[in-house]
Amino acid sequence: MSTTASPAGSSPQGGSSPSRAEDIAWILPPIWQPIEIFFVPHPQYHDVSAPSIAQIFYGSGPLKKSERHFVALMTAAHHECKFLIDLHEREFEREGGEFHWLSGLSYMKSPCEKKYHTLDRFVHLISHQPWRVNGPVLQSVIRDEEDVHWSINQLVHAATIVAVTNALCAMVHGLGKIEPMTATPGEVSRRSLRAEWNAKELRKTNGQNKEVDYLISRMATLRQIRRDNGEETGGEEEDMAPPATPTEDSLSPFFSLTDGDENDSQDAHVNIFTAQPALAYRDFAAREDPAKTYKIHEFDWDVAYNVIADIDPIVAGLLDRRFELMQTLTYNTMGTYSNIDTSEYRLAIWNYIHALFGIRHDDYEYNKVNELLSRQMKTFIKTCVCYPERMTEELRNHVMPDFTSSERIHALLIIIEARCQANLLYFSRALNNYYVLDAEGLKDRRRR
Repeated sequence: MSTTASPAGSSPQGGSSPSRAEDIAWILPPIWQPIEIFFVPHPQYHDVSAPSIAQIFYGSGPLKKSERHFVALMTAAHHECKFLIDLHEREFEREGGEFHWLSGLSYMKSPCEKKYHTLDRFVHLISHQPWRVNGPVLQSVIRDEEDVHWSINQLVHAATIVAVTNALCAMVHGLGKIEPMTATPGEVSRRSLRAEWNAKELRKTNGQNKEVDYLISRMATLRQIRRDNGEETGGEEEDMAPPATPTEDSLSPFFSLTDGDENDSQDAHVNIFTAQPALAYRDFAAREDPAKTYKIHEFDWDVAYNVIADIDPIVAGLLDRRFELMQTLTYNTMGTYSNIDTSEYRLAIWNYIHALFGIRHDDYEYNKVNELLSRQMKTFIKTCVCYPERMTEELRNHVMPDFTSSERIHALLIIIEARCQANLLYFSRALNNYYVLDAEGLKDRRRR
């Protein structure tokens, strides 16, 4: 939360990453405070997220610092995230970026600027329909026919920027209106109080703790089923059942066992940072492209981590810490109750997001998603990660009414990390596929 400090050995022109994470001073500039301040209530998350953002945008690496902010700007524009657009425009200029770049890709015509035209399709696809990113897509970026290409090191750096920025777009839209450099601790406190008041008003209508009581009851039932089947509980604390938990029937239609909003995203807005035709998220089940379901056991995060770590071990390590933390972080609370095992609820959020992008965990029972996530919650999640620009104040106010503000932010952090990992899974698998294509191409050239 203080001014930035340059990592040891870094330069404005970039360069190779330091060999040890301990050698880097990870502090974000003040311009990030309006969003960073929401990490503070979760200090463990803040301790891993802020350093990763600082390293990606301000640490040493193959891309110039101005170029990093331009890649983020290209990404944020896809989701109309005004806060991040403004932030990266300011940082792009502060880092010495060419002013005419801010007018859009059509004004970028020199050989070095054309690199961003070749990156355009990748950013376009990974931001809306990441399952379409494959080896040939990356091949077109790395080996452009006009010999305007990206090195693999640069592309990995750019891909991490895109993944993190897509996730931050989901967070900014999920939180609500955030103006650049205006959020202070006092303002966040007032927002929290207002959110708590809104939650109390909703509880007057919906019934005190109705959602939380239902969730605790369902999670206890699911754990009992596991025990009856001889499965392990995972070692977390047993929950203390609340009094008079409601039945599922009594909550209808407040809870629906159907998916969230089934409509495709509306037409994309005019975006000067892409030359691609309009594209929006489309339900994976309704896709018209030939992409197949991504089976996580065939290419999981451990494999993806190794692909990224071969190029940038420090960033890979920082991202791995974020994902690991958000899959385990718990305060064992839910609404007014304590000593609650929330693992089933947290996993339902994570796996639902992966499912939205066609990533399937074969060892997970997906009926749990419909049992634990209300229709409102699924709609909120789907809007956050698939088309965050469509988020509304009404949707924010009516989701998780019985949860505390800190718990809502906690859920949102799970949402953005699952979204970030989904992007990186598809990118890493595509990069691995590119290596195969490149090796096959080399064999063909040798035969000739």
